[in-house]
Amino acid sequence: MGREVFRCNAVRDGETLRLELKGDIDEQTDLGALLKHQASSVVIDLSKICRINSAGCHRWVRFLEAMSNGRTLRLSRCSTTFVAQAMMIPNMIARTSVESLYLPYWCERCGEELELLSRTGEDFQQKPKCPRCGDPLTPDSYASSIGVLLNPRSS
Repeated sequence: MGREVFRCNAVRDGETLRLELKGDIDEQTDLGALLKHQASSVVIDLSKICRINSAGCHRWVRFLEAMSNGRTLRLSRCSTTFVAQAMMIPNMIARTSVESLYLPYWCERCGEELELLSRTGEDFQQKPKCPRCGDPLTPDSYASSIGVLLNPRSS
């Protein structure tokens, strides 16, 4: 699998800036370029982040430190790739609030695998139904401890 080039689409809505990120976050990713945007509130859509390596995690944490200066940061639609990294490295969500994230589920009966968007405040222990056979879906192993992402300690 090849590298997915990092891209950002910036959309302003009044005082809120929405950054839609896409691709890989790695040693080649220049997150510093995103700091030029001026806004008091920033929503970062991470739904299309494909891969994050250790260098990318380091760059992301440094980016959040710089971006949070005088801004409110919210993470939206966090991809399962991002969520898996954030579960291991809590600083990946430091200085932010998580609005929503994708969680992986699978069906024991028919084998269906899918990712469902979950929003902060929802009951993550609730088992959604399989769209194929109607049986309850089983969350991936880390989905049951997702509270770590939704109630982070401030850094």
